[in-house]
Amino acid sequence: MIWQVDSGIVLNYMEDAGLGISYAVMVSEYSKDLSQLMSRIIEGGLDVYTDQDLLDAVTSAPSSRGQATALVRAGIGAPAKLDNRYSRLFIDSVRLYGVLAIGYAEWAPFRELLEAVSEQDEDVQVRTTARSLMEAFDVSGIGDAE
Repeated sequence: MIWQVDSGIVLNYMEDAGLGISYAVMVSEYSKDLSQLMSRIIEGGLDVYTDQDLLDAVTSAPSSRGQATALVRAGIGAPAKLDNRYSRLFIDSVRLYGVLAIGYAEWAPFRELLEAVSEQDEDVQVRTTARSLMEAFDVSGIGDAE
């Protein structure tokens, strides 16, 4: 579901059956102060994560499962435009969950990485997931399919 919260501010609510989670992402065209809106969201009981919160959660996770969850959250919360702070985490971290995070970020430059992983990773699940995401990128027109 998508709500126009204010002029230039959109709230997207999504349910991901594959991961068994639901989440909301707020996107603003402007860099105006959103503190009043954020206060209302927090009062409503939702967790709010800044870029720094998302990045720190990956590096400070106490277990590989916690790191995997943090990577997926980082993918969900990643900016619309390529941001190297995120891409370094996706590439250097848990491979399967890194590939899943790339799928959420939907950055065209990662299509080439997905292709390489789908052909070369030693884990069949990682290869299969990368191949599925690469096909989804192709269908959506993200990156250059050959």
